[in-house]
Amino acid sequence: MHLSKRLTKRPTKRWIKWAAGANFLVAACALFAADPAVITIASKNLFPESITSTADGAIIIGSYGTSTVWRIPPGENNAAKWIDSSNSKGALLGVLADEKSGRLLVCQAGVKTFDLKTGAAKEELAIPTANPFCNDLAVRDDGSLYVTDTTGAKIFMFAKGATTPFATTAVEVASDPLLAGADGLAFLSDPDKLYVNSVTSSKLLRLDLAKDGKVTKITDLKLSRPLQGPDGMRPIDGKRLSQTIAITTTDGSLGERGTVLDALPDMLESTGAQVVYAAAGRSTLRAIADICLERQIPSQMAVEEQMSCGTGMCFTCTVPVIRKDGSGFDHLRACTEGPVFNPARILWDRWMGDEPRVVATPPEGFPVVRTWPG
Repeated sequence: MHLSKRLTKRPTKRWIKWAAGANFLVAACALFAADPAVITIASKNLFPESITSTADGAIIIGSYGTSTVWRIPPGENNAAKWIDSSNSKGALLGVLADEKSGRLLVCQAGVKTFDLKTGAAKEELAIPTANPFCNDLAVRDDGSLYVTDTTGAKIFMFAKGATTPFATTAVEVASDPLLAGADGLAFLSDPDKLYVNSVTSSKLLRLDLAKDGKVTKITDLKLSRPLQGPDGMRPIDGKRLSQTIAITTTDGSLGERGTVLDALPDMLESTGAQVVYAAAGRSTLRAIADICLERQIPSQMAVEEQMSCGTGMCFTCTVPVIRKDGSGFDHLRACTEGPVFNPARILWDRWMGDEPRVVATPPEGFPVVRTWPG
């Protein structure tokens, strides 16, 4: 798994500066609108191959070029060599911080585990094949560990261990021509679905898992745009993946004739969608909210409202939103508290109608939203 990176060399010290071009860091910088951080790693021939992080903000980088692991403490920009695995057999590839087990998991022929706090070596996990090529790792919610064998076109699983976090020997759970070049893998919100990409065929696959961890079905997902040599893969916020796109226009000039409301019910049914994100005008958002509520599908909606200042001072863009405990409602500003709200808590009649927006809370309070998040 190769991360996006930019390497520059200082003329005197031959240090490698790894700019925050890696997807993980770019995403973080985009969210907080900060200048990209530059991580300095004092090493020759580093070749940063994989990256992971812990909840406290520490960043851990695996080096393919030196078979070492480097760690950057939270809030710092200088990496320190943390683990030296250069005397072990095999290329050092994927790294994954598993805080639930307290282990750093490292692909190197099989899997090596290290104490996530100290870096001390722990268990060595074996893949029962002649020349294993462990490339990337993912942990299921039951504590079992899955790895890709890129050259073998296989997926292996380490069951949760009895006295250690993982069983010391893997079992093969999938072998299929579709898995040729299997590289990155990740679980999203459904622990019975494992997503795997191929660095050679540029495919994205969905693997259905039985309770015992074996793969029962492999689906070649059809994407809206082609992948090009995909590599490491990690879930982002929400742990969800979009895999289907439907286009509608009112005159049928592009896609299907109709509106998003015409396409949404069939789309929800055919894809088994677990959440709906929507941005539209009030009437469309309310109709989408009704469809989602009827099917008990959570939703988040970016509202459209008039804004005068855009800073929260004028209170022009308020939306009446019920409090989580049902004790009343508040006029939340779309520009500061929004623009995304849980539609199950929006007082739609009041927001869309001509009634005065400032009213007393009924003595019995409002219904408490229990089935929707947020």
